[in-house]
Amino acid sequence: MPASRRLKPRQLERRHPARWLLCGVLLVAACTHWHTERASPTALLTTKIPSRIRITQPDRSRVVVHHPQLVGDTIVDGRPKRPPGPKIPLSDVTAVAVRKWEPVRTMGLVLGTLIVAGYAALAAVWHYPD
Repeated sequence: MPASRRLKPRQLERRHPARWLLCGVLLVAACTHWHTERASPTALLTTKIPSRIRITQPDRSRVVVHHPQLVGDTIVDGRPKRPPGPKIPLSDVTAVAVRKWEPVRTMGLVLGTLIVAGYAALAAVWHYPD
């Protein structure tokens, strides 16, 4: 690439801000995990209403239900304006897991990523000083 066409670091930052935003969102979203609840599905859905749950069935298949609602003895997908989702009888529920966010893991991942990015930037500046 000719010297006149090379972009300076500040031009690169202004040119692709969405990439940095996407990277940050992915870092934060990466630090969630499914936590199996000890409470029964009935108790879980009456005490706290999670935005989604993962249900394990006796055949070990897993189904994610968004905005779960308890209708009689069945867990149904409660998203409005969507085609009807899964309907799972309570008798077919072996375990229920809820998505949890871990702030400590997230901070570790963010700090680790910043350290690696800083090291890479220093190595690039050291190797290509002009």
